[in-house]
Amino acid sequence: LSTLAADPAASEKLLIAARLESRDAHAGLVLTGDQIVTSRATRDALMREFPDGVCIDMETAALAQVAQQNGVPWTALRVISDSADESFDLRKVMGLGVSTAAKLFESIIQTVADDL
Repeated sequence: LSTLAADPAASEKLLIAARLESRDAHAGLVLTGDQIVTSRATRDALMREFPDGVCIDMETAALAQVAQQNGVPWTALRVISDSADESFDLRKVMGLGVSTAAKLFESIIQTVADDL
C-alpha cells in the first residue's frame, strides 16, 4: 500500500479546467486496484477502509509510479463512468467516457494554453 502524491500546481490547473465543464469535479484520493469493481459490497468496503477516496480505478497508480520513478511531475483526471456496482454496463461506460473526455480535454487545452 502506498500513496503517490500528484503535482499540486498541475492538479489545481486540471481541476479548474474540469470545473469549467462540470461543477461536480472533485479532487482527492484515487484508489487503484488490479480489477474492475462491480460489486457494491467491494466498493463500500474499500470506501470504509479509505474514507478519503473519491473514486476507484485500475490505472492511476501505474502512471504515478512511473512518473515519480523518472522525476516527472504528474497529475491525473478521471471521468467517473459508473458506480462501481452491479449496474456496470461496458457499452454505456465507453460512450459516456468518450464524449465526456472530449469536452474535458477541450477545456483543459483552453485553460493551459497560456502556459505552453
